[in-house]
Amino acid sequence: MIKSRLRRRRNKLAMEISRYSESSGTYTANTLLSGLTATKDEKLTTIQVFDIDVGTIVVKAHTFWFEALAGEDLPVIAERDVLLDCVDPLVKYEVLGIGKQGGEENRLQVVTRRHTIAV
Repeated sequence: MIKSRLRRRRNKLAMEISRYSESSGTYTANTLLSGLTATKDEKLTTIQVFDIDVGTIVVKAHTFWFEALAGEDLPVIAERDVLLDCVDPLVKYEVLGIGKQGGEENRLQVVTRRHTIAV
């Protein structure tokens, strides 16, 4: 299959999929998948706007694309999962929506909201 030049030029990111679970009032992360490669859309999408007394809060969505490797299926990602950036461990992405895309549903679109962990 011939892939588009645009898709080959996009920056590839190393991602990890985790799921947080609560036990005794503390949350622990369980790694589900690691070593995944994703591409990220450069354009952010506005998903929510809140007007408050001191201004406006705008929530932007980040879109990631996952592809199946040769001979494998698309990764299984649920809306309760979190994407972790392997390069920057202080950044995590909360999954908001998932959709199969492409002519043969061979690409997975994951819409997320970014969170930065304060140290």
